[in-house]
Amino acid sequence: MHRDPDAKILTIHRLVQLVLRDKMDRETQGLWSERAVKAMSKVFPGAEFERWGVLLILSPVLLQRYNRLRIYRAIRRMRKKHAHI
Repeated sequence: MHRDPDAKILTIHRLVQLVLRDKMDRETQGLWSERAVKAMSKVFPGAEFERWGVLLILSPVLLQRYNRLRIYRAIRRMRKKHAHI
């Protein structure tokens, strides 16, 4: 892990990220995906979530978070739809 307090950046090795993600349940993964999306919204103000396709070219990490959030939202919708079953 590397922290740059001047640039306000925290870098975590990809293998550490994989281990941490593997230890999280789906709800927690969804929570962190939403947090990442909110953070990116601050970096790219005015860029609406639906228009992030253009920004995906600029950031492979953003692409991962975008896909995870889409999956998480789809799972959440299915759970709500089938909650009565």
